[in-house]
Amino acid sequence: MLGVGSELRGDDFAGVLVARAVEAWRKKAKVEHLAGFEGFSAPENLTGAIARFRPSHVLMVDAAHLGLEPGTVRVLDPEQITGVSFSTHMLPAPIFLGYLSQTTGCRTLVVGIQPTQTDVLGPLSAPVKRAVKAVAQTVCAAFAVRATP
Repeated sequence: MLGVGSELRGDDFAGVLVARAVEAWRKKAKVEHLAGFEGFSAPENLTGAIARFRPSHVLMVDAAHLGLEPGTVRVLDPEQITGVSFSTHMLPAPIFLGYLSQTTGCRTLVVGIQPTQTDVLGPLSAPVKRAVKAVAQTVCAAFAVRATP
């Protein structure tokens, strides 16, 4: 699970907060087949760490300008996100995810959270805070079921 976003841009930090929550749960639950990577604004810098983890799937979570109500969550196909704006990152998401898929053999999926605002030094909005919690809980619940014998 890869969280992307800028800590300095309000709701843009949503993806990293999801990754942080997932990683905290993973450690507490002692789940080995899940990792929460904090990609911040340059997730491509984690390509080596992700490859060493050898994931079968990578779920990237990021704030995405989808034209929907703030806090709305959508699952997006990486190949179909050309019209979605992931505005604060170094490498476009489709290029990065394509490279990650080619180099690791993993399947990729994107979860976009509609931000309220991504102002510099802006706060995390209430709708996005709720979405972060919901996405993190959903990911953890899926792995809790898988981890149960």
